[in-house]
Amino acid sequence: MLLLAGLVACTPAPPERLALRRNGSAVQLVVLLCGMERILGMSISEVDGPNSWSVEPPDDGYRTTARASGEFEVRDAFETPQGWTAASTSLTAIADDTRYSAMTGVVSWKLRMRFDGRQVSQLKDGEVLTGSGDDTTVMSEADFREKVLADAEKDGC
Repeated sequence: MLLLAGLVACTPAPPERLALRRNGSAVQLVVLLCGMERILGMSISEVDGPNSWSVEPPDDGYRTTARASGEFEVRDAFETPQGWTAASTSLTAIADDTRYSAMTGVVSWKLRMRFDGRQVSQLKDGEVLTGSGDDTTVMSEADFREKVLADAEKDGC
């Protein structure tokens, strides 16, 4: 029993490579993929409600060269990218008084964070909301990108 607890304690936490930002009135997901990681799906769901938005890439997965070029994947929430499938579209906007969970599934990780709508509506130009689980923070997008790239490099990304 103690051995199992030790193994669980050594499991690395998923990297914090997911953020939300505003582009005018649009909400966007920003994520860094390493090497040939593939996005398996992206979603935003109400924590205590039935509504959600989720999209899935074509069957072969979505491959990116973003890491090689130092670019991040940026996808508009509540829209279905060309060639992708909308799995759920009952959520169409973020409300200030609601808790949400944003998730991007990749081959090796599930990047997930919880936030409330007010955190997103209060983002200023050049800021992102990032974190893991319930631990979120607002920072400049430039600082987020610098931190994520540095962390990814240390992790062999």
